[in-house]
Amino acid sequence: MIIAKLSPAIEIVKQDNILSQPVTTSVEYIGAAAVRYAPGVKSAIFEVSAGNYIPEVAGENGLPSQPAKFQRIQTSNLTLTSEELSSWGTDDTVLYDIIAGKLNKTIVELVEVTFG
Repeated sequence: MIIAKLSPAIEIVKQDNILSQPVTTSVEYIGAAAVRYAPGVKSAIFEVSAGNYIPEVAGENGLPSQPAKFQRIQTSNLTLTSEELSSWGTDDTVLYDIIAGKLNKTIVELVEVTFG
């Protein structure tokens, strides 16, 4: 899967319950996947996950290496219209540019990882 590093970072505010203080977490990466997409539809829903990129860790002392992965912190749905998707084709970097624009962010790096 491809994930995108964004600038500026996304601020996620979570509050466990009404008595606890809100906690703000800053994450720089998003991953995206189509929930239901068929070419020619008027709109499509994409699941956009914000989270952290964990780089590959080389194995030491006989231990196996750990692959790079994406750790989801928050997931939400984003609807894109057929007009917005008209330039998508098979290049997912175009899709990430579209999503980053909707979030008022800029892509600074694309990384290929596994979900973790």
